[in-house]
Amino acid sequence: MAAALHLILVPLVILWPIALSDPRAEIVGRACMDGLVTNPRSYIQTFQNITTSMEVEIMKKKEAYGVGGTSKEKIYVYAQCVDDLSEEDCAMCFSQIRTLLPGCFPSPGGRVYLDGCYIRVDNYDFYHDSGILDNFVRCGDMVSDNQKQIRALKEMLAALETNAPANHGYAALQEAIEGSPETVYGMANCWKNMDQTTCVSCLKSAYDSAIKCLPSTEGRVANSGCFIHFSDYKFANDVKSKSTREAILVYGSYILGGVALCLIAVGVGFCLGNTAYRKLQTEPKKQALELEIDPSVQERGSKFLQFKFSTLQLATENFSEANKIGKGGFGEVYKGTLKDGREFAIKRLFMHGKSRSEDIYNEMDIISKAQHKNLVRFLGCCFTESESYIVYEYLANRSLDCILFDPDKKKELDWKKRLGIITGTAPSW
Repeated sequence: MAAALHLILVPLVILWPIALSDPRAEIVGRACMDGLVTNPRSYIQTFQNITTSMEVEIMKKKEAYGVGGTSKEKIYVYAQCVDDLSEEDCAMCFSQIRTLLPGCFPSPGGRVYLDGCYIRVDNYDFYHDSGILDNFVRCGDMVSDNQKQIRALKEMLAALETNAPANHGYAALQEAIEGSPETVYGMANCWKNMDQTTCVSCLKSAYDSAIKCLPSTEGRVANSGCFIHFSDYKFANDVKSKSTREAILVYGSYILGGVALCLIAVGVGFCLGNTAYRKLQTEPKKQALELEIDPSVQERGSKFLQFKFSTLQLATENFSEANKIGKGGFGEVYKGTLKDGREFAIKRLFMHGKSRSEDIYNEMDIISKAQHKNLVRFLGCCFTESESYIVYEYLANRSLDCILFDPDKKKELDWKKRLGIITGTAPSW
């Protein structure tokens, strides 16, 4: 019985495109607007609500546009992934970039450019604005003295400038180096809210900036209209090749469909018999996603606990909305309760990856050594492949910013009291 199903599943597995996850979340540039909003706390919360509502749309369409706020302080958000990213990688890139832009607040907005996606926030409707802002140019450190390689890069960049506007604003090309087995690669992408005329103009300007990077073997140019990336290694996904594989999968499915229908009745019994087994296997798989803390962190002398993800999940009722007590630009805060009644606060960070883990390790090292009655006590942490968690003691009166940014409560803290808080906290560092 299992063998019969195996005959159907094997061809499907062979045809299914194999993709390595890479959201390309390296920062290319960030620009913040001038000025200040009147109510920063409300503005940030509105931004978080808008970007949360954009998650499904950007994964499906690779772009999303959201509007929110009051008539006095509107906020407009636009985000897009480059065309070659998969739905999953696009979602991961967006998850990362939405944590970086709040660094511009309390200004009315700004722009952030990653290698795989872009986000813009402003206080007016800019969707059809053809004006181009910013000109971030990032040239690589590696320099080539091979004139044939440099010529190949120039020819490829010129082809990108021409081909992308004629191909719905996207082109990914490669150029062989004369007399060499090596190849250079490039990609150009206009943001979808740009019309073709603006796309052509934007890529011409980006081309002029990219050429100035030569003889560097890698370069990036980003602005509010388009993005160019060239390199001596392949970084873009093969969109055409992926479409071909998907077409093969569809036709193969038609051929195998008739056989599959005949075996469905037998397969149902097999599947039901294995349902309980698969459920039992689910929890161990989740546990396997947990990551060990870098041994170098313990060597620094920091004292803290490494919590199991299952413990945090149980204490917060699977991170339910009812237990959420705060939200910021870099994560969310939940209240957790253990079986014995002990309470603690869990900061769920949207940052992951090797470089981000090092930033978190440094923060843990500092706060674990900071002991003071005016500071919450650091208890421990937990790392998974997709998210990071920091655990603190729970204080019912919440954080100081709840008073500082409250129009009524902030009047309770005159400058004498604020100075007392600052001087009282400073010795702990």
